[in-house]
Amino acid sequence: MLDEALLKTSRRQYWLSWQVNQEIAQLEEPIWESISTRENQSRKVVYFLTNSKPYSNAGYAVRSHEILKALANANVDVRAITRFGYPYVIGKAPRTVEGEWEGVLYKRIVPKYFPLSWKKEFEKAVEFLAEFARDSGAELIHCTSGYQNAQIASAAARALGIPWIYEVRGEPQNTWLSKFHGEEEKRARESLRYRMENRLELEAMKKAASVVVLSEVSKRRMMLKGIEGHKINVVPNSIDETVFTVEVRPEAIRKSLCVQHKITFGTVSSLVAYEGLETLIYALCHLPEIYELLVVGGGEEFDSLVQLAEKLKVQNRVHLVGYRPYEEILDWYSALDIFVLPRKDEYVTRFVTPLKALNAQALGKPVVASDLPAIREITGNLAHYVTADDAVAFAQQIKQVQLGPDNKSIEWVKTRTWQKAIRDLLAAYGG
Repeated sequence: MLDEALLKTSRRQYWLSWQVNQEIAQLEEPIWESISTRENQSRKVVYFLTNSKPYSNAGYAVRSHEILKALANANVDVRAITRFGYPYVIGKAPRTVEGEWEGVLYKRIVPKYFPLSWKKEFEKAVEFLAEFARDSGAELIHCTSGYQNAQIASAAARALGIPWIYEVRGEPQNTWLSKFHGEEEKRARESLRYRMENRLELEAMKKAASVVVLSEVSKRRMMLKGIEGHKINVVPNSIDETVFTVEVRPEAIRKSLCVQHKITFGTVSSLVAYEGLETLIYALCHLPEIYELLVVGGGEEFDSLVQLAEKLKVQNRVHLVGYRPYEEILDWYSALDIFVLPRKDEYVTRFVTPLKALNAQALGKPVVASDLPAIREITGNLAHYVTADDAVAFAQQIKQVQLGPDNKSIEWVKTRTWQKAIRDLLAAYGG
């Protein structure tokens, strides 16, 4: 028994050591400096993505898809390709290595086998991306964060002698940091992992030909980090113009939930810690019985939200419906009387603008949201703002909201279409 225990410990130590070495190798891989984009550059672009539709449907995939559609409508020859091994790495098998979704063609880097070492995987990814860009006649590679994509894109662009640009979406290192609190957060912030990943993200921005960010808030922060303002292009999260003309059908949903005569508030969101969704369950305890909570989406916090509702004895007023088909999402938005965005006050949430409130505003729904810089910008200062994490304040504001169409928000969102948003992206391309 002792020998068996020692053997298991030895194996565990070996694999832990191997994993650490793989992570170190990744952190040490260089990010190559881009050559400059040319003025009036030919519009042939490869867009290198972490994930995409139809296998992923969160904000990242939605943004990528809408940008690709808008670029195609602007006569940009843009080809999309996803990271090495996707979607196998999220447990889904693609039908083919190329697939079309709503008129957008996505190429998959699907190897015959997965290399054991990170270095071999990296080399394969660079080889696949460079070959795809060469065959596409690309004159620029556009990649999204994190820095791992920049390592691959910069190496492929260097091999082809073309520029690459870096689009800063979410901030993985700060999303990771948001999972810790108090002393644990302090230790995480001082960890080698966090410091190295922060350095690599900054290096990617400095070495790219141009940097694309989601908001003016992010642009100002990048400039404070030493990125030149003329190099930064703001391409805000925006909305598909068809939202204003689509026919929504909330009646069947409200009937199925037995909320025809209730006031529903809630959100459409990934259920992750920094979204602060537990605040809405606590807020429900301070609201009259006529109010019920509806949350559409799934994620790691689903079970804990169910348990919290049961603990507070409000489970009969909470509707956690999980993931819903993408084509139904606007119907679920329209089933809400009040849209709520209760994000926690974290480093990452102050600067990353969420997409989700725009659909609600386009449908004329009043929005109650955490008072954070990124949220104020994405909602045009037209929401009702509340101190983050304050359930009582959220409840009070929800009660005070005037129900019915918010016409100011509708008119403002009409100025935030993807076709308008990509103008700065075309500037980043050199066109």
